[in-house]
Amino acid sequence: MERYFIGDACIGWSLGSSISSGISDRVLNIYHTLKNRTDINGLGVRDIVPSYNAFAVYFDPATAPVQKIIGIIDEVVHTALSRKNVSAGGGRRITIPVCYTGEDLERVAKLNGLTVETVVRLHSAAVYKVAMVGFLPHFPYLIG
Repeated sequence: MERYFIGDACIGWSLGSSISSGISDRVLNIYHTLKNRTDINGLGVRDIVPSYNAFAVYFDPATAPVQKIIGIIDEVVHTALSRKNVSAGGGRRITIPVCYTGEDLERVAKLNGLTVETVVRLHSAAVYKVAMVGFLPHFPYLIG
């Protein structure tokens, strides 16, 4: 785990340099845990933003007790990292309709030595999780 300042009103915590479902699950678990903690809600924390392998905590630099916030978050991070199995937390399944008539479908199948039907089956059978939401109007970044 690495902690670092991002300007004077944000601190980042990195859980690694790679992207994996395991790290993403830990980040999302920490995110949900922090969002539900009542002891940081009144400390000037403005937002908590998860990414694939890190998260950032934005705060009011004029009023936030930064060392207290760091202590609380470090405790949550260390607890999450010490667990063997960590769930990303609850969520709901959303089925996204896909039209498999794209001009590259046959090319993708051919390049991979598959039939078009196999490409469609493999693609539509996958289950992805939203690992983070980008700043483009709520653009989800998936992992899985």
